[in-house]
Order: sequence, then C-alpha cells, then structure tokens
Amino acid sequence: MQIRTYKNKHLCHRLYRSEEAGAKWIASKYGTLAKNNPDIKSGVISDLLRDQYNVTIDVHIFYNAKKRRFKCWQKEHEESFKHLRKYANMVQQCNPSSAAHLYLLEPTTTFQRFFLSFEAQKNDFMEGCRHFIWD
Repeated sequence: MQIRTYKNKHLCHRLYRSEEAGAKWIASKYGTLAKNNPDIKSGVISDLLRDQYNVTIDVHIFYNAKKRRFKCWQKEHEESFKHLRKYANMVQQCNPSSAAHLYLLEPTTTFQRFFLSFEAQKNDFMEGCRHFIWD
C-alpha cells in the first residue's frame, strides 16, 4: 500500500458513540467531581464528556458510573474508622494530659462516637472561660 496524496479535510461521518467509554472509565474521569457535588445531574457529566472527549454516552451508563463511585467511597469511609483507635492512642502518647475516647456499640463493635480534647483546650477553658461561668 502506498499513499499518493494526503488530504487533511475529512468528509466522513464521525461517530461519537464509544463502546470503550463505560461506567468504569467515566467513574475514573469524573469521580472527584461527583464526590464534591453528590447531587450533580447526569446531563452535566454528559455535556462535559461531549465537550472534552467528543463522546456521547447512554444515561444508564451514567447511573452505573455513579453507583460504582459511591460504592468505592463507602468502602473508603468504612476503612477510615479503623484508624481512629490508632489516632486516639497516638494522641494520648504524645500529649498525656489530653483526652481521646472512642466509643463503640458493644455487640457489633460499630463506631458510635469519638471524643477528643487536647490539654491546651482544657487549660485555656480553665484559665479563660471558667471565670465567666462561675462569676
């Protein structure tokens, strides 16, 4: 095969539907945008895809992408609670007069609440705000 002439002008019809642009790809491209704006409409993401990548996607693929990202965020959210016990121990080791308490629901050891009060906060309250309360 040999190219004799090169014409830079395209006369063929361009297809904007892509089979490769699936829910996983959309979630990777616009995951942070959807995370910062959880109520974002699928039409906005559709317009962004059309403007940036010249791709048109079906609506059900947007819903799958959003569902995929929410599952990922939920997993990240659950993983973050595992670090609270280490954080409470580290605060008490580095600053022994501080209070760090982690409360869990007993049968399932599910996170209930976390209380943290640094020594500086307690001292400032005792020296400053206490006079307003007791006087």
